[in-house]
Amino acid sequence: MAVTVTSAAVHKEFTTLNVVKNEMNITGSSVDALLVDGIRQSRDIITRFTGREFARETIQETMDSAGGLKLVVSRTPLISITQITDDGTTISSTLYSIDDSDAGIIFKETGWKNTQMAGQNVVQFPLHEGKRDWSVTYIAGYIMPGSTEGAVTLPYDLERASIDIIKTFYFQASNDPTFKSEKVGDASYTRFSMGETGGGSGNGGLPPSSINILNRWKRITV
Repeated sequence: MAVTVTSAAVHKEFTTLNVVKNEMNITGSSVDALLVDGIRQSRDIITRFTGREFARETIQETMDSAGGLKLVVSRTPLISITQITDDGTTISSTLYSIDDSDAGIIFKETGWKNTQMAGQNVVQFPLHEGKRDWSVTYIAGYIMPGSTEGAVTLPYDLERASIDIIKTFYFQASNDPTFKSEKVGDASYTRFSMGETGGGSGNGGLPPSSINILNRWKRITV
């Protein structure tokens, strides 16, 4: 499949500067630039970690089909469908409907034309690839914090994951990232080192709370 963004989101960040400052009890603007950088960085971290985009955008996606009653697009949640074409021919919108918004499933009672190809090795077998005759133009994704499109629809747990990432990197900015815990008098605290999260390696020092949330939002490919 091939995905083209035809109308990009203006706001893709998972939270806003005011929310972060309120969370951290920060007044004044002396660290605004650092926090804004953290907000942008957390956005990139989350999209890479989950393997998906979340902001609401207009998409044109071309794909093949194995036939059957369901066509699946890659961006979710699927909000609305502008047009579906088969090799350039528009399919009437009365023939299909959104079956599952979160899964990106479009249902067509009469079925979708099979455009997948087959290989030959003594017997014929499906290649699970085919002509990308199907083209779907649709709107998918969430309205993000800071957007003027309307009420925010981004799930709260994703904003929480972003805030926790921002806080972690902010407090690590002036500290040695290689140590894990420190004790001062009767008080002690733990800070997870870069590349270590207590639950495994290779997570770039992300806080466990964020990892637990983002693991539930990972894109599953089959």
